[in-house]
Amino acid sequence: DVDGGTPELVKWTLTDHLNTVRDMARYDSETDTTTVVNHLVYDAYGNVTAETNSAVESLFLFTARPFDPDTALQNNLNRWYDPSVGRWLSEDTAQADINLYRYAGNYPVFSTDPHGLRLVQCAYYDATPSEVPQQPVYKLIQVPDTWNGGDPCKIVLGSSIFGYWYEVPLKSKYRPGFNICRRDIQGGNCCDDLAAAIGNCCGGAHTYIQFGEVDANGNPLPGTWGLGIGGGSAGTLPLPELHFHPDSCFDLTACNAPLKYGKGAGKIGAKATDDEIKDCLSKVPMSKPYGMTSYNCKDWAEEAAAACGLCGG
Repeated sequence: DVDGGTPELVKWTLTDHLNTVRDMARYDSETDTTTVVNHLVYDAYGNVTAETNSAVESLFLFTARPFDPDTALQNNLNRWYDPSVGRWLSEDTAQADINLYRYAGNYPVFSTDPHGLRLVQCAYYDATPSEVPQQPVYKLIQVPDTWNGGDPCKIVLGSSIFGYWYEVPLKSKYRPGFNICRRDIQGGNCCDDLAAAIGNCCGGAHTYIQFGEVDANGNPLPGTWGLGIGGGSAGTLPLPELHFHPDSCFDLTACNAPLKYGKGAGKIGAKATDDEIKDCLSKVPMSKPYGMTSYNCKDWAEEAAAACGLCGG
């Protein structure tokens, strides 16, 4: 918030890990000190519930986007947001959620949507072994992965029964380990885009399980391995993935669910080796005949992960 560039009139906004404006600071040239002149407290959806000095205003509130005090709406570039109801005023043009008006997937505590197009998840889950079988304990870490040497905040593209689909980071396609990945169907015009969006919700051009990493061009690195199905009847076993090049994917974590197939059958995922889990995945048969909408590669991938000690995380 600048008025003529006079240092005493410049207010600096300070944000937290979700880029939420928490403090406003002002520099005093006479004392050469900077002081927080207003501290803001919000509810989960961005309503200011308390502040230390309401006389100090800012052009930017909540997720550091322009705020209109007359309408109490926030401009997130592609859509206007109303924090009083926790909803957008217009539909999500990216069609990345079943509910096209809800903010941050109704998970604003650890997610944000700075541009009104993509849900950004800046926290992650640390899976801790549990004493109770099939009930892993998840601890929410409220910091970006970059603070822990990992990938940047994840861009959420959609969701499934296992969790959210994430946009693949540019430098490291995804962490080493097991993932369910998807190649999207590409649109070209309004009708094609609608058909592509529907197809991608059903699994895209292809959904498969992968272990390992790919390079920036989507090519598998040495040792990277994958499995998927492309057709067949109930009982058909998966085939090796040959193409890779994922458009989106999400992490799978070895958890306390048991392996049902292979040389590690009976072990829980958290105590099985990677080779035992891979062997299990290679032996998970299709449970139904293949059908584009009734039972497809996405359905098999989710079934196989659940049958081999892998949980979404």
